[in-house]
Amino acid sequence: LNLLIENRQPNLLQQTWYSNHFNWNNNFSAVKTSAAQLNYSLKQTIYSSVNYANISNLIYFDNIAIPRQILTPINVFSTKVEFKTVCFKHLGLSAHYTFQTTDGNNYLYLPNHYLRAKLFYEGFLAHKNLWMQIGAQVQTFSSFYSYDYMPVTQVFYLQDQKQTGQYWFTEIFLNARIRPVNFFIRVENALQGFLGKNYALVNGYYQPDRAFRFGVTWQFFD
Repeated sequence: LNLLIENRQPNLLQQTWYSNHFNWNNNFSAVKTSAAQLNYSLKQTIYSSVNYANISNLIYFDNIAIPRQILTPINVFSTKVEFKTVCFKHLGLSAHYTFQTTDGNNYLYLPNHYLRAKLFYEGFLAHKNLWMQIGAQVQTFSSFYSYDYMPVTQVFYLQDQKQTGQYWFTEIFLNARIRPVNFFIRVENALQGFLGKNYALVNGYYQPDRAFRFGVTWQFFD
């Protein structure tokens, strides 16, 4: 069980800003947060947690990128469950699910659902000289109004014109070790172009396009 009580003063950008495009001089109160988290794990196979937070005097940037403060407290609730196992000594499976919600939807944007799953095979080959792990991972989140980004002030602000989400971000990977050499091959966003293009975490700023990555670590001894 973890407990948190925080009293955070507004930062300088939230209080004062002068430029050609934006000007404000605020006298915001401190943001007060009370939060609790309850965790439970079973034999490193199942992990779960329940989280609750009450936030007073929340500071946010509205749909024209101006800082505002609401005096009404908002509540945020989330719960997550994670499962990991290895079957038949070689077949690995992990799954993670998060649900989150808030009664301050007008000021705090959250995807309600997030899911990540991984399936892989690992074992020794070539008379146990080669260790190899090959598999795939997918992750997705439910549609929500993501934030816009204002380069002038470098802040994220609210927008209600475009939703993002429900895109299956897929990764295929190969990890291997032949002592003293470790190497990996990874294909990120492998299904780009087949599942649409709605994979921005921030409106207009997409996650990486399909990319091939390769890396080698080689230890030399005298």
